[in-house]
Amino acid sequence: DNHWALLILYVLVAIALVISGIVAFVALGRGGIPENAGMPKDPEAAKRKVFGLMRADMAVYLGVAISIPIFSLLVQRNELAGGILGIFGAAAFAYLIFYAVKAEKVARERLFVVLILMFFSLLFWAFFEQAGSSVNLFTDRNVNRVLEDRTVTEDEVGKTIAFRTTQSKEDSGDLSDLPMLSQAQLGLKNADPKMNGLAAVAYVEVKNKTVEEKADRVRKADEDLYNKLKKIADDEYVVKELAASLVRDAARFEALKKALPEAIKSPGDFVDKNEALVLSLGDFRETKSGKPRRTESRSPSEKKALKKELKALSTPETAALLQEFKAALPQLGGDFIDRAKAIATPGAALDATIKTLSDDEKDVLFAKVSTFVAGWKANEKTGDSLKTTDYFSMTALTAFRDASKHKDLKANAAKSIDWKVTKGNVGMGVGGTEIPASVFQAINPIYIILFGLVFTWLWSFLGSKGMEPSTPFKFALGLLQLGLGFGAFWYGAHTADGRGMSSMSWIFLGYLLQTTGELCLSPVGLSMVTRLSPKVIVSTVMGAWFLATAFSNFLASMIAKLTGVSHGGDGGAQVLPAPTDTVNIYGDVFGKIAIAAMVSAGICFLLVPVLKRWMHENEEQN
Repeated sequence: DNHWALLILYVLVAIALVISGIVAFVALGRGGIPENAGMPKDPEAAKRKVFGLMRADMAVYLGVAISIPIFSLLVQRNELAGGILGIFGAAAFAYLIFYAVKAEKVARERLFVVLILMFFSLLFWAFFEQAGSSVNLFTDRNVNRVLEDRTVTEDEVGKTIAFRTTQSKEDSGDLSDLPMLSQAQLGLKNADPKMNGLAAVAYVEVKNKTVEEKADRVRKADEDLYNKLKKIADDEYVVKELAASLVRDAARFEALKKALPEAIKSPGDFVDKNEALVLSLGDFRETKSGKPRRTESRSPSEKKALKKELKALSTPETAALLQEFKAALPQLGGDFIDRAKAIATPGAALDATIKTLSDDEKDVLFAKVSTFVAGWKANEKTGDSLKTTDYFSMTALTAFRDASKHKDLKANAAKSIDWKVTKGNVGMGVGGTEIPASVFQAINPIYIILFGLVFTWLWSFLGSKGMEPSTPFKFALGLLQLGLGFGAFWYGAHTADGRGMSSMSWIFLGYLLQTTGELCLSPVGLSMVTRLSPKVIVSTVMGAWFLATAFSNFLASMIAKLTGVSHGGDGGAQVLPAPTDTVNIYGDVFGKIAIAAMVSAGICFLLVPVLKRWMHENEEQN
């Protein structure tokens, strides 16, 4: 609304980036990075052959190329990634323990230091990474991000305040002088019941907008098919969604029927020629083995693996599979019929329409009816919930804002809503600027830029006086500050106002403490690994360090799930609870993280004398 506050913030970010760029340029010009930095100690080692097969550098490149599709698959399969991380992590830890036990005393104790600090680092990053998930959601839903122009007074009780639903004044036309409907109204009750109905209409229309856009394309592609599907369900959402899908999938099944005879004649040639047939055979084999039907497309790596599997079959096996698939093709999807009848419009009209469809159309139709009618019902259910919700929710606010971006929606005809003030609204913010939650993600980088040089100077200064803290002490200090940062988030949630909104100041303080903790721990981690690890397994230990970091991100995602707050369940309705219902959920999780981090810091502080002794800083490595 008022862009000056955001402009000032962006200018500060730009200034910080420019300063850091100038500092980096000057430092590099003065030899900040030696010429041989990053170069191998033995350039000839890269040319030596590994197992007598290929050069070492080429083996590294090949390994990277192979790992890319593997990691792409793991990113899409969270549970699989967690299992593999656990297996490899346990194997790496067991190997390093085995190596440490066999090593001489200095190497063994140094390796124990690395492993112990690796564990504390894993905990630190698992907690720290909440900034991009649970902390960001808390900022969005339970932090007062509005710099309001004024607040509602007792004199306004019983009166009506008009709000515009558009975010930009430029898009508001004659309503630009009205205050913007914003986060300041979340959790409060509007005594005018018409707003809930408008929110419900806006939500359903926005959700169905993409289907509306498909309708014209469907009619142009196959008018007869569209009219045939109209007999199945009266609701436009179901009709258009079914039509759009059926146009695509019916064409795919027709293509499969035409391709099968040729594939049966030459079963060894179709894999590289007909990807649609390959994918359908893959789905068919999975269904035969008892696996549930796929709801997602295969990734490139999965497609490649499937082709490899089919190529590995003998010619008779491939021919038999194709014949079996051909026989089953008309019946595929038949198990959806009963479910579709229960969901779609029942009665003789539906049965009569079913008889007019081909087997291929039935196959696709019943699968799509099950999926899309259920989705349509969920949208309607959420709309009904919005009508009866006795508070202004984030779901309603988002619906109004999304609807305002589409000029052709019915909900957008009323670009303003009336808010009848009650006693519970006294103190509610009106007008002003709402800072997007995403902007708060810039706080940590800004702090890094502002305090990075300060900490570099601080460690150098303390080092010149012989007072620089040891690496284990810095780890403990980092964990302690991380815990205090989450303590600030917890306290902000604990001291939230009557509608469950916390002050922005606690977010700034929490991020500050987390960032200073990061500056204590992060820069010394890798240098500690290379300094203390036995030279012959430095790369292995480095890999284990990064593996621990990867596992910490997986652990962070599990922690973030503890803050799930959407109202699901009953028919798929998804209306976000009032801020008063969510603030304690976030606060409890942040409080537990704060306790865990500070207890970990306490243990690390207790271990500092032992870890310092095991580091053997004044002894040469054998």
